[in-house]
Amino acid sequence: MNRFNSKNTEQFFFYDLETTGVNPSQDRIVQFAGVFTDLNLNYLGDPIVSYVKIPDEVIPHPEAICTTGLDVATIQAEGVTEFEILTSKLEPLLTRGNTCIIGFNSSNFDDNFLRHALYRNLYPAYEHEWKNGNSRMDLLAIFRFAHSIRPDGIQWPIGEEDRPSFSLVNLANANGFATHDAHDAMADVRNTIDLAKLLNSRQPRLWKYLYDHRTTNDAVEGIASGTGQPFLTIGRPFEESIGYLRVAVAITTLLNQARRFVCIDLTQDLGKLENASGKDLREIAEKERGNRTDVECMPVFEVRSNQAAVVAPYKVLRDADAERLGLSKSEIDEKLAAISQLPQAQLRRTLQSLWDVTYDEEGEEEPIAEEQLYAGGFVKNIDLAHGARLRESIRRNSPLSVQSTRWSELRSKELADRLVSRNCPKHQTQEQKQSYYEFVKKRLQNPVFGANVRLQEIDRLLGDNDHLAHVEILQSLKDHIKNLKATYGI
Repeated sequence: MNRFNSKNTEQFFFYDLETTGVNPSQDRIVQFAGVFTDLNLNYLGDPIVSYVKIPDEVIPHPEAICTTGLDVATIQAEGVTEFEILTSKLEPLLTRGNTCIIGFNSSNFDDNFLRHALYRNLYPAYEHEWKNGNSRMDLLAIFRFAHSIRPDGIQWPIGEEDRPSFSLVNLANANGFATHDAHDAMADVRNTIDLAKLLNSRQPRLWKYLYDHRTTNDAVEGIASGTGQPFLTIGRPFEESIGYLRVAVAITTLLNQARRFVCIDLTQDLGKLENASGKDLREIAEKERGNRTDVECMPVFEVRSNQAAVVAPYKVLRDADAERLGLSKSEIDEKLAAISQLPQAQLRRTLQSLWDVTYDEEGEEEPIAEEQLYAGGFVKNIDLAHGARLRESIRRNSPLSVQSTRWSELRSKELADRLVSRNCPKHQTQEQKQSYYEFVKKRLQNPVFGANVRLQEIDRLLGDNDHLAHVEILQSLKDHIKNLKATYGI
C-alpha cells in the first residue's frame, strides 16, 4: 500500500472484542485485543491483549461462552477489571489522536460495547471516535460494498443458502491466509488486517476512496440530503442480485437529529410504501441494524452518517456493474424523476411522521443506570469532570466521596457508587456496600438473564451432543454461577 496523506491521520487502530453476550448494556467485554498500524498496515508496537474480569452482576450467556471457547475461571484468574483496562491501556491510546479506529462488524457490535464500557466508567462515550482527528471504519461494511461494486480479485466464499459468506474467518480462509482461531480477539484482529491488505492490493482505488471519505462529515456530504442526487450505500437484507447494495436518495433528516437520514431505495418497488405504517418501518429498521436476515426489504430506510457509514457517488456504479447486478439505470432514473415531481415539503413531512413514530414496549422494567447510555442522553460535562476526579482517586486506591459530590443526575451518582464498589471494595461506605450487594442480588435473580435461568440453559446445552466439545467450559461457568448464588444468598 502506498502511503497516502488524508485528514492528517497517521495510523489505524485495529481492534476486536469477545463478550459475555450480544447486549452491550447488559453484557460485558471478556477479552480485548488491538494493535496500531501505519497507513501501510504495518504493525506499530506490540498488540494489546487482555482478558477482562466479569463483575458479579453479569452472568455470561452459555451460548456466548461456547462461541468464544473462553473459560470463565481463566478469565477471572488472568483478567484485569474493566476499569483497569480502560485507564491503563485504552485511555492513553484512544486519546492520542489522528487515529482511524477499525474493526470487522465493529459499527454494529464492538463500538457499542466500547462506548458502554466508557460510559459505565464515567468517560465521554463518543469522543474517541472523532476528537483530535480520530475517525472510524468498519471492514465488514466495506467488504459488503466491494462485493457488489468491485468484486474482482477477491475470493468470495459461499455459505448458507448458497449466499456469499461474509464471516471473517471464511473470507480469510477463502483468500489463502493462514487463518487464526475464530472468536479469539487477537486472532480476529490479525484476520481483519490481512483482509484490509487484500482489499487495498486488489482494489486500491476503492480502499483509498473509502478511507478518504470515512468521517461523519464526509458521509453527510455524500448523502447530500435534499439535493435529489442519488448515492450508493449498503443496507439489509441481502438480495440475490445486488447483495447489500442500495441506490438511494436522501429525502430528509429526522426532526432534531441531523445525522439520521431518511432515504428512498431506488432499487425497490416504491409501491410497498402505500400501506406501510411508521411502526412497520421502524421495526424493519431495528431488525436491519441487528443483522437479521428474515426481514423484508423496504424502499424507505435510514442511514446514520455517524455510524461508519459507507457512502459513494452514484457515478461509481459503472454500466457494466449495473448490468452484472441486474440493475436498470433507466428505471432508477425514472423513479428519481417521479420522486422529484412530488411536493417535496409534503414528502419530507410524511416520511418524518412515519419514521418518528414511537411505541411503548410492554412489560419492560425501568432501565438501570448502566443501561441508560442511549436512553438517557449525553452525560453532563460537570458529571464527566467529577468522574475524571473519581477515577484518579480510585487509581490511588483512595476514592473520593461520591455522596458529597454534587452530581447533576441520579444515574451518574449510581454509576459512581458502583465504580467504587467494583474497584475499591475495601473503601466502600456501608451504604455503598449494602446498595451494591442488593443490586447484584437483584440482577442475579432476574427472570430473563439471572442465575437460575443460566443454569437451566447450561443443563440444556450439556445434554446436547452438538456441545460435547464445550463440556469443560460449561461446567466451569456452572461452578461460577453456583459460587455467586452462595455469595449472595440465592
